Amino acid sequence: MIWVNVKRILRSGFFNFSRNTFVSLSSVLVMVITLSVISSLIFLSAILNKSLDTIKDKVDVNVYFVTTAVEDDILSIQKTLEGLPDVASITYTSREQALQDFRILHENDQLTLQALDELGENPLGASLNIKAKEPSQYEGIAQFLQTEPLLSKDGGTIIDKVNYFQNKVAIDKLNNIINTADSLGFIIVIVSVIVSILITFNTIRLSIYISREEISVMQL
Repeated sequence: MIWVNVKRILRSGFFNFSRNTFVSLSSVLVMVITLSVISSLIFLSAILNKSLDTIKDKVDVNVYFVTTAVEDDILSIQKTLEGLPDVASITYTSREQALQDFRILHENDQLTLQALDELGENPLGASLNIKAKEPSQYEGIAQFLQTEPLLSKDGGTIIDKVNYFQNKVAIDKLNNIINTADSLGFIIVIVSVIVSILITFNTIRLSIYISREEISVMQL
């Protein structure tokens, strides 16, 4: 019984399609083009969001400490920062690790390494690498570091500098791009919904138009 109904539907569909070939082909072509455009927009939006996520992962803020800073004081600041709701993660780099990383980075620059050895001591301070949950939250973290009295046990400031202010322009541009991408994605969704409704509505109208003679006969 099911197979009979399927055959009847297919036969009726083929008959209606062939009876109004031009109109049917036009409708199919419009639907194919529209759906292709919508799919392309959604695909491009997905690629853009993926690219932005990759860029966001590379954005961070580094807090550099003076060389005389005690490790316990730095770890205390790290613990304070980890309590902020905007902070996603913090990585601590000791003075020794910073020196090792510097040597690896300049392993082919013998002049720099020679100058470093002539100093006789480690000139690099420890640092904290901070990653926020969203790029727009870095400004709040930087302001916290400025306003909060993050001092050592002796009462002196141990923060040398925060590189947020050097990267502020790039971070602000990224925030603008993210906001634009979010708005664009919302518009694409709205347009896709509207177009889908219009396609469905026109398809129904086309079906009624194709079957107008049968409907007229049924009304008699």
